[in-house]
Amino acid sequence: MTDTSTPLPRFGLDHEHYAALVIGRPATVEGSFDGLAAIHARFATLSAELGLPVAFIAGARVEEDEDHEVEGVVGLVLAVARFGDRPATPEGALLQRHAVADVPDAVWTAARELGLTLGEDTGLFLAAGGWSVATLHAGEPDDMGWDASSGRDWPGEIVGKKLASASADGTPYRLLTAEVIAAAAASPCLSASYA
Repeated sequence: MTDTSTPLPRFGLDHEHYAALVIGRPATVEGSFDGLAAIHARFATLSAELGLPVAFIAGARVEEDEDHEVEGVVGLVLAVARFGDRPATPEGALLQRHAVADVPDAVWTAARELGLTLGEDTGLFLAAGGWSVATLHAGEPDDMGWDASSGRDWPGEIVGKKLASASADGTPYRLLTAEVIAAAAASPCLSASYA
């Protein structure tokens, strides 16, 4: 996904369930709906300026009348899957090609200016966006005769091995180990469901 031709979702604001693969680091913010909307707007602008898809993947859903701490991941977005759509199948080499050094310093600067507290861990993260469960498999989607033009949610299943998951109902992100990345590299399959 390392281009900006398709705008990134407003993770945590649009009532959708997402999974993302992100090169970056954990972050927390005291979040209100308007505050999270401002964070998304700033990262959308920064994405356009950098020509890279950068975002804060909020691992919670924030309603207009709420104000609470939101955990997530900030960085370079490699792939996104949305519940109801066919799972994302990014190029396997993509998972091994990028490192946190590929994330421009402007991303960390913007995150701090927006009030995000950055964690120490860096690397490739599996992140749940919104009130979601994100799952990474080594495998392929079986569409079971589904046609994307039907307007129906994807009814298929993923044929392969589940490697990692992250849930908004717990910790909404997981730092992927070198072993998991290597296991997924041949056929990564990213899916989202609701928490």
